[in-house]
Amino acid sequence: AMFNLGCMYRDGQGGDKDDNKAEEWFQKAADKDDVDAMVNLGNMYETGRGVEKQDYAKAAELYLEAANKGNNTAMFNLGLLRMHGHGVEQDYSQAMAEFMRAAERGDDGAAVVIGYMHYKGYGMEQASPREAEEWYQRAAVTDHHLALWLLINMYRGNAGRQEEVLGLYKRVRAIQSKLADGWRQKLEPVED
Repeated sequence: AMFNLGCMYRDGQGGDKDDNKAEEWFQKAADKDDVDAMVNLGNMYETGRGVEKQDYAKAAELYLEAANKGNNTAMFNLGLLRMHGHGVEQDYSQAMAEFMRAAERGDDGAAVVIGYMHYKGYGMEQASPREAEEWYQRAAVTDHHLALWLLINMYRGNAGRQEEVLGLYKRVRAIQSKLADGWRQKLEPVED
């Protein structure tokens, strides 16, 4: 119930948005070991929204606690903080470990970041486009939008892969069309 109240205040459901009250309720829920509240509270500290001041170290602390309790979003967010050195020492190998934990639990966004780290060679002796491609393909199986675009970018200049590029473009187009239809339905006036 405390976590839900935090979400209601954060999103303005049933009343005005109130980030300070959202923080208060997320904190109460986090104190009772609610991992989703820890993640939301961590996000508030990471962005500076609803808290006295932005505090990456506090965000990292909350994400670590939630990650250790099995929360994928916390693993992913902690990986990003470690990758960029926000609130913690920049450490590509620890960032990769967090992304791997999340990817192993089905987080396609983490798989994309792992691919990107391989593509750029972050924390490695050399970049590995082949390894990046494997991770992008893993996320693309579920039509992860960014993974599809990154594969298109990798294949675009390769004459032997133009059929694949066309197929990927069609998948992206279908996703965009589905999203547009969803928004159109939300924006349509309700007739009595």
